Amino acid sequence: MPDLEKRVESLEKLLSLMRPYLKAPMHGMSLWSNIEERSTDPEDPPEGFGSLWLSDGTEQGDDGDLIFERTAGGVTAASVVNGLVFTPGYYTSTSWDGDAKNGADGVIDLSAVFGVPAGVKAIAARLAVKDETIGVYGALWTTSVDTDQGIAQITQAANIYNNVAGVVECDGNGDVYWEQSGEFDAVFFGVLGYWL
Repeated sequence: MPDLEKRVESLEKLLSLMRPYLKAPMHGMSLWSNIEERSTDPEDPPEGFGSLWLSDGTEQGDDGDLIFERTAGGVTAASVVNGLVFTPGYYTSTSWDGDAKNGADGVIDLSAVFGVPAGVKAIAARLAVKDETIGVYGALWTTSVDTDQGIAQITQAANIYNNVAGVVECDGNGDVYWEQSGEFDAVFFGVLGYWL
């Protein structure tokens, strides 16, 4: 049970950091009721939301696994978050504090650019994009091919920041991949904490 208490405490820290950046409450998120052990997986969350539950091993995961399932870009994916400890913090970079971005996709070395420890497994991230062109997207993925593991935001209104916050799994080096579909006048990316 102490391991479960550590997981719940870690999750509470994450939620308290992310709450100001979330557009709406997490799908069905009532922290204590949503972490009860389940014998069946909950319904897939709607686009842009996530669900968290404790598996009894009947469906997804093994008995006692903490499962986080989210839907983004029409794809629902689930991750086991056992054994990871969340370390809250607020990490920014002068390269990602509202700078214009001109379409240069690539790996972001989180330890070099943001100062988080090398080899982190996942990050809690906030992404805000702004441009005069509607329909340009920016995304943080695990890798250039693992595009179901991350967060994305599209400019929905001209010259207004469009925000998203969520969990991004990292690659084997503890880095993430940045992708954009066009130029942005401004991009803000901040790390709200990490899992090791």
